[in-house]
Amino acid sequence: MGRCILLALCCALLGLHVAFGQGTRRLRYTFSLFPVYRDSSNYNSPKIYILSTTDKYQVTGVLNVPFKSLSYPFSVDPLGMSEISLPSSSVGRYTGASDTTITIEANADVVVYGYSQYSSYQDSFYVIPLKHTGTEYYISSYNHYTSDPGSYFALTSFFDDTNVTIYFSQQYSYSGDTYDRDNPLQLELNAFDNFLFEVSFDFTGTFINASKDLSVSCGHPYTRTVSGVDTLVEFPPPVESWGSYFLVTTFRLQASYTLRILPSQNNTLVTLRTIGLNDTREVTIQPGNFHEEKQLPSSLEVFSSAPVMLVQYMTTDNPSMTLVPPLDRTKRSPLFLNSLEGTYIDVTVWFSSLDNLNLRVDGLSVEWEEILTDESGWSVVQARLGPDNHILNHDDSTVKLAALAYYDGSSHPVMYFNHADNDVDNQAPFVYGCPEEPIMAEMPPNEKTVAVYWEPLEAADNSGLEVKTVSNHNPGDLFPLGSTTVTYSFKDVSGNNSTCQFEVFVADVSPPLVLYCPSNFELATCAEVAEISWEEPQVNDESGHVISNSSHNPGDKLSIGNTRISYIFSDSWGNEAVCDFVVTIDPKECQPPTVVGLIVAIAVFSLAIAGLVVTIVYMIVKTVKS
Repeated sequence: MGRCILLALCCALLGLHVAFGQGTRRLRYTFSLFPVYRDSSNYNSPKIYILSTTDKYQVTGVLNVPFKSLSYPFSVDPLGMSEISLPSSSVGRYTGASDTTITIEANADVVVYGYSQYSSYQDSFYVIPLKHTGTEYYISSYNHYTSDPGSYFALTSFFDDTNVTIYFSQQYSYSGDTYDRDNPLQLELNAFDNFLFEVSFDFTGTFINASKDLSVSCGHPYTRTVSGVDTLVEFPPPVESWGSYFLVTTFRLQASYTLRILPSQNNTLVTLRTIGLNDTREVTIQPGNFHEEKQLPSSLEVFSSAPVMLVQYMTTDNPSMTLVPPLDRTKRSPLFLNSLEGTYIDVTVWFSSLDNLNLRVDGLSVEWEEILTDESGWSVVQARLGPDNHILNHDDSTVKLAALAYYDGSSHPVMYFNHADNDVDNQAPFVYGCPEEPIMAEMPPNEKTVAVYWEPLEAADNSGLEVKTVSNHNPGDLFPLGSTTVTYSFKDVSGNNSTCQFEVFVADVSPPLVLYCPSNFELATCAEVAEISWEEPQVNDESGHVISNSSHNPGDKLSIGNTRISYIFSDSWGNEAVCDFVVTIDPKECQPPTVVGLIVAIAVFSLAIAGLVVTIVYMIVKTVKS
């Protein structure tokens, strides 16, 4: 029942994987490890290193070993690294189903490396993220020199009903049956199942075909050679991530190397040219087989008619196994290097330019040792870097990069390689700091615009490359009254866009300006009321719209005494201004008026005109003073 609950939880987490986008925690890695031990009772306790690829914000997440109920929350500072030590119980031991699946969720893309160690046997490795996994894999190991324990490979599924077919390069016995290329072993895995195989032979060339994406790790617990013993661990890329063009050279301070070339298509023609010598040869390889070049002292240029995988071995010192980066599948991207052992690292760097003066580590120039250049414009250089994390980039952002980092000239190599995605990069840049609320500002008195400031917005992209930013306004721009929409657009090198929109709201907090307000005035009347007039106040406001409300109006009749006249002016923002003045009406004693008498004499005349009687009244008015 508990396992079912955990599976349900994992499936819920898997749903996060489908929802692409930085800023939301989602599943980014699912994988499993095989043991590194000397005898049946000793295991390794692996370490997982989680690197941030952004200098903009802190990355948070959690590493889970779900079927062990182990959970390790982590936070990674910008361009920092978080180290998680896992118990030995998180590593499978025997052939068969194992409950040691490891998952990593994070709120942004991270780079994950591992470090498996028992005593002095150790190796570092790059873990392939979910977005770069696939359905077809060829795996590699190495020859057994003496009575070594068997080679291992581990399969981890992401989805239910994942059908897996394994075509072993040699006969392999499991549960009483024998399997090989003609009689493949078939498995059905559900989400987050892990199946571990211990194989007593060098299984290089074994083909794994799945109906759905899965993760694969492979290698050898401790490989013996004439000169030493060490562990080999790699996460091979799926066939769809293979390439057709390679430059191969010795590790720094080493004299030779061994190379294996694995094809995936019939009759793959591979051309090998020894750089600096008049030596070019061709080989044709079939799937399931590999071509091996032993103890090569010189650099090689390798190109093929179909995609291949190149595995490079060091056998003259402590044994090591690493993948050679396909140059035709690299991306324009910085690389984030780290010293998993806390000491100096040697690096081999491939870059698509002849200019190594502008190939920088942590923004600084490095004295690179030039190894080779080719006719297509690729260069290979080497150097020794100090401990700590490092950022490798070129001033020309179009330059593609790949690198190998290793310790003490050859030990524990790990490939740093930004895969060219098999599908189009549809992950938009992540915008951080986009305001959720309007940016508020106040308009100064008597002004029509105001400068408004905010924290400049930026975005980070999963590619690690610079994001192009365009905005219609910038901090410090002048804004008018009211609401203005600010739009930022962020575009990555693949053309994916993110936008941030927010409002800048400039409020009018200044009341209307009263240009003229009548002063208090006084008058006298002998009447009970008097009709009073005055010049009305004058106002102005930047909004251009003022509403006036007054207690009285000119021409109103006011009574004797003090009357306060109030004008309230309101603008469209609700700001108010007041004009108050007092009209005082004093009473006074009224004098009797001068009497003017009228003596009216009325004379009436009657005339007879044309038989009509017309009466004429004639008034005689005489003014008589009293």
